[in-house]
Amino acid sequence: MESIFDEAELQEIRSANVKPMPMMPTPLRGYMASFNKKPPNEIRDVIDTRQPWQTNYDIKNHGDYDWVCNSVYNMLREYEAGSFDHSHHETWYLMHVWRFVDCAFDSVPEAEAVRGEPSSLDSAARKNKDRVIQDRKRIGRKCDIIIRSIDCNHSTSKEYGAGETGSIVDLNGTKMLKESGIKLPKVMRDMFNSLQSKIDHAKLGDLQIVGCLHYGLSCSLLLMDSPACSYVTRLSRYPIALEISKDVSGFGSTFLSALVMAWKAKEVVKATVELLAHHVEDDCQYSSWLEQGFEQKKRLIRPSFSTSTDARSPKKSRPTNNAPS
Repeated sequence: MESIFDEAELQEIRSANVKPMPMMPTPLRGYMASFNKKPPNEIRDVIDTRQPWQTNYDIKNHGDYDWVCNSVYNMLREYEAGSFDHSHHETWYLMHVWRFVDCAFDSVPEAEAVRGEPSSLDSAARKNKDRVIQDRKRIGRKCDIIIRSIDCNHSTSKEYGAGETGSIVDLNGTKMLKESGIKLPKVMRDMFNSLQSKIDHAKLGDLQIVGCLHYGLSCSLLLMDSPACSYVTRLSRYPIALEISKDVSGFGSTFLSALVMAWKAKEVVKATVELLAHHVEDDCQYSSWLEQGFEQKKRLIRPSFSTSTDARSPKKSRPTNNAPS
């Protein structure tokens, strides 16, 4: 983008109608800060201390506190076991490090984090938009994590975000460049386009899609929105780089910050769920909506952010053997 826009234009793109990031409540933030210790035994002392919220536990009111406590405990065990003294496979990081991201959505009953290379339903819907019976149905792009609504097969699922994971941190590597710059933004755009058709156009500026990038012990949060409520979407990254320390001495300043990032991602998804729910509630206040769909009138064409049905992937070039036989 730096080669297309000057610095003033880039600053305008970054700052135009930016939604403020969710702020963590002071009591929860204080409880999280109580784990900012260096010796592991002091962190365990805080974990073992009986908390007021544990007396009459309710996941709706105390779910975030329990999530923080369990996330700290699980990560502390990895430090004590020396798990970060050597590298691991991508699946290990999903199970042992980034599990706290999945568990952050336990307190949001309308959404869940799905792992195991699930395919995006919104991506599949775009690819099959012009499908006829003779064509084979295409599947959506597969991601390491997809945040979607909890629905049965007899209802349409909504997708609120996606994420990619890798075991190696290589900012200029092919895998990271493709997943963070092409694959994940395209999937997020498909999700945005699907949800924007389910809300009023006046509220389009409040809609956000979450993206998570986890490579090794590094993580970043992506947010997609439409600041001008038009055909253009904006992709923002918060922060540029956040890396969990491989040594327990940096536990407080790095892992706790990663917890805050996951909490903010959960709150963005929660706000999106509420935005869609309010749209339904607003319609229920009137009866005229019952006649919609039966009137012969010209309908307003809403902006579409992804219209291409092209599902082709770039062909990989194979090396040719020109050596004489």
